Amino acid sequence: MLTHGHRETSYDHQPRKAPEHNYSGGSQEDKQIFPYLKCAYYLAKEELPKDKFESILKLTRSLNSKLIIDGDGNLKYCSHAAVTEFQNAIGDVIIEDKISRIKSSHYFSLTVDESTDIGNKKRLLMYISYLENHQVKTELFDNIQISSSSANAEIITDKIVNSLCEKGTDISKMVANGTDSASVMTGKKSGVCC
Repeated sequence: MLTHGHRETSYDHQPRKAPEHNYSGGSQEDKQIFPYLKCAYYLAKEELPKDKFESILKLTRSLNSKLIIDGDGNLKYCSHAAVTEFQNAIGDVIIEDKISRIKSSHYFSLTVDESTDIGNKKRLLMYISYLENHQVKTELFDNIQISSSSANAEIITDKIVNSLCEKGTDISKMVANGTDSASVMTGKKSGVCC
């Protein structure tokens, strides 16, 4: 998922923008898919429901974008599954770019907090601060669902380490971590920070 109610932030308060260019490389099919990806990105960025995808595509089509239509003149790839696939593909690229920037930094710090989403599911939010062009940047690194019965320090620590390792982050570059003062995070004998 691209968003979970959180936006990328940095200390310089400069929001990242999607590239504002037309796709010119690749096959004809790639060129036809590009407007779909832009619309799916817009949907996620504006936190709009997937139900709006087809109407955004119709608007795009009315503005003379070349979209893929079936033999009856109907737009293709308008289902929730298609939007999800487009957004997942965009998310993968954004995450790869973010991880690449984090990896290129010599040091990073980790901030971790627990939260509950709108579905009353417990989440573990991980933010990483790192240096880029001599400026500190802070990014949402991961948003992991955890079951409330397993939210002990050992499980949380495993989820943090697994997330960092899965994304190829060099843990030896971590110079600081931050949490709230919950005992599961800061407990003297068995907290995550121990």
